[in-house]
Amino acid sequence: MVQHNPEELAQAQTLLMMPDLFTYFLTGKMQSEYTEASTSQLLDIKTKNWSSQLIKKLGIPAHLFTDIVMPGTRAGFIKEDICRELGISAVPVISSAGHDTQSAMAAVPAGSPDFLFISCGTWALMGTHCPEPVVSEEAREAGFSNEGGFDGGISLLTNITGTWMIQESKRYWQSIGESVSYDDLDKASKTAKPFACFIDPRAPDFVAPGNMPERIQNYCKKTGQYVPQTKGEIIRCIQESLAFTYRNVRDKIEKLTGKTYPCIHIVGGGVKSALLCRLTADACGIPVIAGPVEGAVLGNIGIQMISMGILSDLTQFRQIVKNMPDIVCYENSNLETHFLLIASR
Repeated sequence: MVQHNPEELAQAQTLLMMPDLFTYFLTGKMQSEYTEASTSQLLDIKTKNWSSQLIKKLGIPAHLFTDIVMPGTRAGFIKEDICRELGISAVPVISSAGHDTQSAMAAVPAGSPDFLFISCGTWALMGTHCPEPVVSEEAREAGFSNEGGFDGGISLLTNITGTWMIQESKRYWQSIGESVSYDDLDKASKTAKPFACFIDPRAPDFVAPGNMPERIQNYCKKTGQYVPQTKGEIIRCIQESLAFTYRNVRDKIEKLTGKTYPCIHIVGGGVKSALLCRLTADACGIPVIAGPVEGAVLGNIGIQMISMGILSDLTQFRQIVKNMPDIVCYENSNLETHFLLIASR
């Protein structure tokens, strides 16, 4: 807008990110929640506040920015006119972790502060939680970013394709009149021959919507591999390739942080694929703790409960999540050796 629509920008009074806009609608309070604000790339990583130097350098009016608040900050109460309309009493409104990945992070049932996570939905974010940002040139070249964490810390993470290719393959098959469900595809992939072919899930070939099965076949053909034919073979190729990618990212994180991690926590819709979780455990050689599916929702609720004093802290909340029935542990098997042999070729 500074470059192309300065007249419109000149009329603006306040900048609110989307979660903060809803908080304003409910309470009339204007503020900027830390985790969501960090995605703007306009925060000072040291002070965790707006970078006045960067804002000035970009020519953005400084008056647009509101005070930064941490997740769990009480913004106020629902406005009186809304309470009258709904026939309810005044309800407190909490600025939870506005960035959904950070709400999901809060719901990770980790037993220690050092853990790896994959927030796996249509797209996946993989990383770890750090007390301080990692801003080395090596981290930048590896495609990692530092996002504001649910507890004021930092999430060192990178974006990866999640179940997008599976979803898009299913959508294509349905568009040509074939009836398929995710359960059908998961079952078919389990019986397909393992390690037959691989793709790079982060390649530009697989970003746009369209005929995903054909793109996967073309990729395998041009790289001199076996070309998958059946639905099961195509889905198996996607899942094994994702597991390889997660292994590669795990190795990069350990190199950047100098730590080793005992397990990987997967939250989000990706946990519904038992085969993907098991393959990830095998590829990485460590257990995968899968669940909860609705991590962002639960984390949002947990942060609010802590803020309200219903729960004492994040450790207590995570213990509750850990005991939920949908949390599943996938132990790694001896297939890690097979994965590494394939990777070396």
